[in-house]
Amino acid sequence: MRERLLKFASFLKIFGAVIFSLLFIGFGFETTLSTPDYALIFVDENSYEYFSPPCLMEEGYDSVEEIVSFAEMNELKVYKKSEIKRKGLKQNPDCREQEGFVQEGRSITVNILVSLGLFSESETRWNEDGSWKE
Repeated sequence: MRERLLKFASFLKIFGAVIFSLLFIGFGFETTLSTPDYALIFVDENSYEYFSPPCLMEEGYDSVEEIVSFAEMNELKVYKKSEIKRKGLKQNPDCREQEGFVQEGRSITVNILVSLGLFSESETRWNEDGSWKE
């Protein structure tokens, strides 16, 4: 019986060390959040490119009304990202380089801890109405 307990204790030590190592390594791998399908995007139908509002607007992109008004003044269209996928448009390269369509996420380890309920969800760049947070 004592031998079994010693083997089990040894197994638990190795198992714990492996889990700890994997979690520790996971802190080194960051994730990226892509623009959600409900986010509002500017489209230039002449160049077949799309832009995130923060790439073109200095302020006001946290308001749907401001986004629509800016689009009308600049001869742009406003679509949800889900609608753009079907149109065959491309991201504006300058906006992509400015990380206009992504948000830096948390590490893999923190994401696992969030899914286990040990951490809270992080804030995103996007409001539920499709506008963008300033």
